[in-house]
Amino acid sequence: MSTPPPLHYYWFHAVDKPLSDPIQQRREQKQQQTAPLSPTTVKPPSEDSSKLNSTPQKWVRFSTRDNELLEQAFQTGTPKTVLVNEDQLFEVDIDKRVISAAYWESAVYKVCRATWFTRGKDGSQWMPCDEEFAQHIEEGYREHKPWKTDIHIPIIPAASIADAPVHMPGFDGLDTPLTLDDAEASSMEMKWQLADPNTEDYIVYTSADTAWLLSDTTTSRITKSIFMTLTNNQNLGGTRLIRGYPEVKQGESVGIGSKSRQQSISEGSEDKEPVSPEMTDSEMKDSERRKQEMEDYENEKSEDTREIDHLIICIHGIGQKMTERLGLNFIHDINVLRRGIKEIFAASIAVTPNPKKKNGIQVLPILWRHQIRFGLGNEDEDEKNDMSRPDVEEGQPTLEELTIDGVQSIRNIVSDALLDIPLYMTKYRDQMLSIISGEINRVYNRFLRNNPGFLARGGKVSVLGHSLGSALAFDLLTLQPFDEGEKARVLDGENRKNRSYISSQYNPHDEFADRLPPLNFTIENLFCLGSPVGLFLLIKGSKIASRKLLQHDRLHLESPSANPVCYPDCENIFNIFYRSDPVAYRLEPLIARHYTANLKPEPIPYHKGGLKGIFDAGYNVGSDIASKAEAVIFSLRSSATSWFRRDEMPTAEQRDTILDEPEEISMSNLPPPTPTTMRSYATGAERLRMLNSTGRVDYFIQEGILENSYLSALQSHLSYWNDTDVAAFLIRSVYK
Repeated sequence: MSTPPPLHYYWFHAVDKPLSDPIQQRREQKQQQTAPLSPTTVKPPSEDSSKLNSTPQKWVRFSTRDNELLEQAFQTGTPKTVLVNEDQLFEVDIDKRVISAAYWESAVYKVCRATWFTRGKDGSQWMPCDEEFAQHIEEGYREHKPWKTDIHIPIIPAASIADAPVHMPGFDGLDTPLTLDDAEASSMEMKWQLADPNTEDYIVYTSADTAWLLSDTTTSRITKSIFMTLTNNQNLGGTRLIRGYPEVKQGESVGIGSKSRQQSISEGSEDKEPVSPEMTDSEMKDSERRKQEMEDYENEKSEDTREIDHLIICIHGIGQKMTERLGLNFIHDINVLRRGIKEIFAASIAVTPNPKKKNGIQVLPILWRHQIRFGLGNEDEDEKNDMSRPDVEEGQPTLEELTIDGVQSIRNIVSDALLDIPLYMTKYRDQMLSIISGEINRVYNRFLRNNPGFLARGGKVSVLGHSLGSALAFDLLTLQPFDEGEKARVLDGENRKNRSYISSQYNPHDEFADRLPPLNFTIENLFCLGSPVGLFLLIKGSKIASRKLLQHDRLHLESPSANPVCYPDCENIFNIFYRSDPVAYRLEPLIARHYTANLKPEPIPYHKGGLKGIFDAGYNVGSDIASKAEAVIFSLRSSATSWFRRDEMPTAEQRDTILDEPEEISMSNLPPPTPTTMRSYATGAERLRMLNSTGRVDYFIQEGILENSYLSALQSHLSYWNDTDVAAFLIRSVYK
């Protein structure tokens, strides 16, 4: 057979040595700026400063679907970029051979179109050879045609090297000293010499799928003879090369990609980076972040393409710079949430009216903090503030120049995290919102291009904000343009009382509202996790109402208020929090104060299992009825001193509204309510329903039996992403 065995191309990408990483680059830049300026601490930039690491050693094979797409694009030349991995959240640049995230800022890793494979440096895992090197190996393979017959290299007879035998320590028991005749060996080998700069290296082909990389030096020749003797010619003592990925998998138990990513990280010792005592905190954090990124480049489940019908856009909160400094990653948090939704989807959707609904939820992150230039740090300096130039004006000092020495770790937390809140309360809020709005539109437009059937399927979009991100999301939706009918209602000259409902900050004619890029789509739900929105609105003296109120004169005009009102442009608001979260505040009292005065937040059903799940089975039954009944009783008793007058009897519509509430409430022993009380209760209930079709806005996550609120307070604010109760609640809310 003169034709070589067919060579199938398999595509891989590295997961351990990024070609570039913006997060790490920013961290290193920050460390250089804050480091003391002394000859002993300042290191000169290395020649390879732009390249973060050396050759990758850990590779992952693309799925069969992605492999076919990549090879087709390579063969045809179109498209230049291919969406890959689970949910097609990543993209490969065919020409540059790199992979990166499709929607967010990410590290960039090398991609390889693999044909020949070799062992990694530690010898425990196979990895693809460099494409150029593999092509050179293949040229020699086709030249020598080792596939025609299996080649068995005999043990080389004893001869002389430099006219003298060479004795190796530990091999004195051999009958004949290990010697080698170069000419005789060369005549028996299918040898392929490598070109510059590796002229001493050569390839020897020993079978249809195996070759060896050897070096033409005395030491290598001796090593080769030893290994051939000890292994009965099965090992030539050099670097083994295997042609084709199937041969790697069939012949080796530790083949590349033989495990899922999660398994290889949790089980495979070859994937665990050793923790050296000499490793600095920064290096350990980098190692942990690399491990997270390896998990995030998931592709083991990418054979099928899901039909997305609901997009959840997530906005991070305070301290994104701090999380980067600590080695944490908002992208990883979102991936954890996405996987949590997938894991619990079947159980969660089973209790909805559509139990056979397939999971069509996609979750994408919005990163904004790194784009803000506050002018408060060294990284924000421009030419006019450059301290190294004495010919320029002094300019504004940086935050580092004002920071006092001492308790540096605490001051770093203040500057990297807590500083975001006062900055939000100043002019920088507008800058934050502009960047977020533009970034959301960019991600959404890209998502539509990658999912052309989304709108045809009636796809909807929700926004999820965490911590300060929820306040920014709330402001963004409040500042969305009013339609003509709403604007006319707000600014109607005859109803001047309406003007008190719009603060100058949220006025549709507000200067910034006119400059803010509007969203290109409507928002179905606003999910607030661990949200301080309630506190911010309380400080501003504002309340919340649905824009639907602008179309209902009776409800709007019968509840006059001196407080300005914010009108977020969305269908439903869900305020989700741990009761132990010190950053979270309620929203319902800002919507209907009297109605919610004795109305406790609604518990989210408990799905985490354990004793709590057992004891809680009967609690939720009738809890909503009981809480509403308590609110009714409180509302009615608040007017116990007032009695009906015949000319103030409620209308039939008002009576029907009250009767729509739980029938279990007995009013026989209550004092007669006044029409004002009844209108207040009816109006409050409807105000909540207009902001959420469930009639509630505040929802709290239940704690386990053994959980302690005080001990969990510090970590609860960051625990929403991996909470299965949160994931289940999002599913039910989206598909309610």
